[in-house]
Amino acid sequence: MTTRTLTRAEYDAKARKGHAGPMEREDAAANVWRQLYPDWDGKRWAIGADANGTYFDPINIRD
Repeated sequence: MTTRTLTRAEYDAKARKGHAGPMEREDAAANVWRQLYPDWDGKRWAIGADANGTYFDPINIRD
């Protein structure tokens, strides 16, 4: 699967609302994400909704 990518502004807006943040620990969930999303930089996550429904995913930032 391809990692969802947000702009810095999108990430910052989500983070202010508590809907995104840094990965602060290594655990089983992070390891699963690494297997499912090999292009993930391993630094951040976000929740939200799009045309496919609600998501809780690892994300990358595009500056």
